Amino acid sequence: MDELVDHWTVLSDEASLVNAKQESTRLAFALLLKFYTQHGRSPARPARLP
Repeated sequence: MDELVDHWTVLSDEASLVNAKQESTRLAFALLLKFYTQHGRSPARPARLP
């Protein structure tokens, strides 16, 4: 559970980026942002998101 929180929680500096997006795209953007911060790349396809 700690690993989940550590890797997928949107931090305060990231929240401003997420909140700048349209409401309908915020969740997808947040997931892509957190994936990128962990892996240094975008997922090859949506199924790659855990």
